[in-house]
Amino acid sequence: MTDDVAQCFRAIIEDREEPKCERVLDGYAGFLFTDKNGYPEVAMH
Repeated sequence: MTDDVAQCFRAIIEDREEPKCERVLDGYAGFLFTDKNGYPEVAMH
């Protein structure tokens, strides 16, 4: 991962609102992009 990409991810994390409820799906949590219900964004969004 380049430094530019890492910085973009850091900016996304800093700017996003804290989730009301952290979703855990198949053991994964901390998704960068979520929908209005707190679920991870998927390609059809």
